Amino acid sequence: MIITRINCYNFRNIIKADLKPSSKLNILVGRNAQGKSNLLEAIFIFTTGRSYRATKNEDMINFESNYAEVNIELEKKKNKHRLYLQLNDNKKTLSIDGVKRKRVSDLIGYLNVVSFFPKDLDLISGGPKERRDFIDMEISQVKPSFYKLGNKYSRLIQQRNRFLKQNYQQEYQGTLLKSYDDQLIELGSQIVHKRIETLYKLSILAKLSHRQITETKENLVINYVSNIGIDDPIGKLNKITKEEIEDLLRKKLLEEKVREKERGTTLVGPHLDDFTCIVNGRDIKRFGSQGQMRTTVISLKLAELQFMRSETGELPILILDDVLSELDKERQHLLLDNASGSTQTFVATTDVSLLSESILNNATIYRVDGGNFLLNS
Repeated sequence: MIITRINCYNFRNIIKADLKPSSKLNILVGRNAQGKSNLLEAIFIFTTGRSYRATKNEDMINFESNYAEVNIELEKKKNKHRLYLQLNDNKKTLSIDGVKRKRVSDLIGYLNVVSFFPKDLDLISGGPKERRDFIDMEISQVKPSFYKLGNKYSRLIQQRNRFLKQNYQQEYQGTLLKSYDDQLIELGSQIVHKRIETLYKLSILAKLSHRQITETKENLVINYVSNIGIDDPIGKLNKITKEEIEDLLRKKLLEEKVREKERGTTLVGPHLDDFTCIVNGRDIKRFGSQGQMRTTVISLKLAELQFMRSETGELPILILDDVLSELDKERQHLLLDNASGSTQTFVATTDVSLLSESILNNATIYRVDGGNFLLNS
């Protein structure tokens, strides 16, 4: 998968940009707030139709305009695609290969991206939601139907929570609650089963990357954690069936029935699940050094690249947004040496001296200033 052209108009501080990036390593260099991250955001938005740093359309539109446009041309499995997105204050207008689409979620699966932002360094040390979002995004990119499944499950939990709150002072309406429970068991078991299946594949790849990075000194194991009675290494859970997960969910819902009524919220389901990373037998969130946590994140990101290739037949796009300054020289080289040369990569940095001469010699470099992108000759 290769992006062959990027056009941006009125996207944040980018009034107009037209880039034909290299199929290998592209480096965007410039001072802070010049537009490097804006271009990467414009690429990323085509993964799901959503920005990774803005919740409102107006935040992505140049303040002197009332709309923004982004066009991307890409080659995927020897086929060419054109993705177009227009942003107005209250809506997004999408077309794929010249055909207008009603839902921006239709983008999912067209442009696969592995992103690495400074906040991702907190993937291990952060909360469970960050890790759930990580694995759910990974699944959705290679299996777009999972994204719709997740949205359907989220709506169900919202409805079930409203029901629990409204019926706090009165007896449950048994029939309606059973309907909600049956849906939770059905949708929740699908989500948990797919997460375990995907984490198992990722764990094998991450383990290999981690051993390579640490020169076989560290062994990485991933555990899936759920309050339905699962807290095991992912390798042991790989054979669990959807029906077994359904039984665990059903049993836990019965156990939590009284507590859910008291608290007025859903206490069972994959919206509460997590995964942990164990290095040499120790949970690194609790006992690992900052260096170990960052090495583990790099291992997971490299595993993402290989997982997507195994699932789709092509490497995804890799975007690194000012993350190199957060890593020491050794980890910078490990990340770029493993990625460059095999996948199209976009790196935003304020200082090219962070990169080795061998990397720079094989890179296409853009100088970024005030939303303008000048190709280094």
